[in-house]
Amino acid sequence: MRRITWQAGAEDDGKALRAVLRGSMGLSASLVKAVKWLPDGILLDGAPARLDAVVRRGQTVSVALSVKQSAECPVCARQAPPMPPILYEDDCLLVVDKPAGMAVHPSAGHEEGTLFDAVSAWLRQKGDENSTFCPISRLDRHTSGVLCAAKNRFAAQRLSGQMQKGQMRRVYRAVVCGSGLGDNGVVDAPIARAQGIRRAVAPEGRRAVTHWQVLRRGQRHMLLELWLETGRTHQIRVHMAHLGFPVYGDFLYGTEDPSHPGFALHAQSLSFVHPLDGRPMSLSAPTPPWFDTLLED
Repeated sequence: MRRITWQAGAEDDGKALRAVLRGSMGLSASLVKAVKWLPDGILLDGAPARLDAVVRRGQTVSVALSVKQSAECPVCARQAPPMPPILYEDDCLLVVDKPAGMAVHPSAGHEEGTLFDAVSAWLRQKGDENSTFCPISRLDRHTSGVLCAAKNRFAAQRLSGQMQKGQMRRVYRAVVCGSGLGDNGVVDAPIARAQGIRRAVAPEGRRAVTHWQVLRRGQRHMLLELWLETGRTHQIRVHMAHLGFPVYGDFLYGTEDPSHPGFALHAQSLSFVHPLDGRPMSLSAPTPPWFDTLLED
């Protein structure tokens, strides 16, 4: 069982262990509650300790990273699809190149063949039943590319914090309909819920900011690179449709193309800080070849 450790400093001297876990180590209340019931879940100088124990400068606090699968993340026994290409993996992280057409989690109409099924079966084959599957950079079913998932609650907490603070850099490639968009620009337009699952630009919505740059122009389509300051549902799709250049094949905000498994939106790269050791991480996935064919029409 992998652990994280912290050596108490002067600022921790005399504090309750609970305060050190929540303050200096930055653990969430729910994570502390989960690990305290594990055998050797929380140790102080190598010995199990109560949360109200007094911590002294120089002592070592150690917390178990692995938490048993919860009821919401069981190891799935149904038929699983092949595991997508793995871009990076360690005890904390799993980063994959998700194919278009694969839903991340089971839902109405997509009960099987999901990324959750693939990862669950893969973990079972490895004998790794203590790891969870918690996607951080979620992608729509029809969007391909880099998807980062945490394998334990500590990593999920740290990575989610980076996402919420805008510290993850997410770069996308998209083919949009039309060829008259400027070379680069920014869409700063709030997005709100509309009918059903749709979203729309509306004054009452939450702020959403999308940057774009044209990489290549065809007669009827353009290849764009886009990066996000915010992470609203369907953000790129809504913003491009709002500008009058919908993502190619987008059935919700443009026109569907049944000849392709998804629309022309791809998570090209993801940059973040490793939740355990602070290393800068940058993972990328190749753009689908069929994007290029759209520019030749």
